[in-house]
Amino acid sequence: MLESIQGRRPAEFEVVLGNNERVRFETDKYFFYYQSLKKSFLDFQDNFDLSSPPHPGMAKSFGRWSEFAETVLESSDHLSKVAKITRSQIRKLESAGVTTLTQLATEKVEHVPKLAEPTLRKLQWQARMQLDSIGKDRPLYDVIQPKDDETRLGLQLLPPASPNDVFFDMEGYPLVDGGLEYLFGATHFEDGKVTFSDWWAHDLTEEKKAFEGFIDWAHARWKADPSLHIYHYAAYEVSTIKRLMGKFATREEKVDDLLRNHVFVDLYTVTRQGIVLGTPSYSLKYVEHLYMDAREGEVTTSGGSIVAYHRWIESGENTDWHHSEILKEIRDYNEVDCGSTWKLAEWLRSVQEEHGIEFVAPEISVTDLECDALRNSYNDDAVVLADRLIAEANSE
Repeated sequence: MLESIQGRRPAEFEVVLGNNERVRFETDKYFFYYQSLKKSFLDFQDNFDLSSPPHPGMAKSFGRWSEFAETVLESSDHLSKVAKITRSQIRKLESAGVTTLTQLATEKVEHVPKLAEPTLRKLQWQARMQLDSIGKDRPLYDVIQPKDDETRLGLQLLPPASPNDVFFDMEGYPLVDGGLEYLFGATHFEDGKVTFSDWWAHDLTEEKKAFEGFIDWAHARWKADPSLHIYHYAAYEVSTIKRLMGKFATREEKVDDLLRNHVFVDLYTVTRQGIVLGTPSYSLKYVEHLYMDAREGEVTTSGGSIVAYHRWIESGENTDWHHSEILKEIRDYNEVDCGSTWKLAEWLRSVQEEHGIEFVAPEISVTDLECDALRNSYNDDAVVLADRLIAEANSE
């Protein structure tokens, strides 16, 4: 508009950010990209049909429209409601005329172009379990029996129980620069009683201290009982432990011990590979319907915990959960997550035993043994060097 009025294109333009900061750019660097976006937008407007709104089935997230989008997906019985299905697989199925979960579960589909037959059968199996679970108090499930040519999959990954096992869950707040891991929670047993331990952090210094506190506690517990494992659900906990180790350059040796000795056990992998579950997702909140009643409380999801922590920041409440209602809600939620992880391990172990599936221990690689030898050698050399330096200092 300025160009049409002034007869020349402005050399620069500004964007006003949410914090009122103004950022300036050269117009010509972005002008043709802008024209492409504008054309795409106008084409969409010209072709928009009010009677045929865009379908949410192929989207990943819906923002504030989530509740409405879920209603559309449910009412249309969309293929995206099939757990573990990908968008690429949905497109291939739709091209073959399979457009709903019910069709996938009930119709005899022998072949779908560009979709491997084993993959098709797994998707059909999953869809059938979900369809048959509708209206049930507990979802149905089938056990995936390991094949002879497969090792360490599904329920084979689940080790025997130890009285000193740990069930671990973390809460993070991603809305600050670099993120903040503000709660490390662990359910465990002391003298046969279920106990919950927690390490809190509300700034960078406290985050390092909480990380070190948890790792020191977990490592000492494992050294006292090498048969224990630390159970968690999905990859977040272990990937975050690795990230914090690098971020703070601390506890590298102890984290390395826990990782190379396979102390951490991801129950998400065990569940996803070991059973076919009649739910639209394999998140813990769905899986726990097998062995727990519905959750109660203010905070019931990981997204809810982020919102709750943001409320706490704005509230000015005490940093001690004993004196903060919001932090106590988050702690209660984390404790339920840890307890749910414990109950899931017990449930999976009962299924493992019922179906005669034995734990297959991970092999210790030659590389790991070499690393141990090298580290022990390094430690011995360091001790010798330290003794020599001390002796020389004393002689002076």
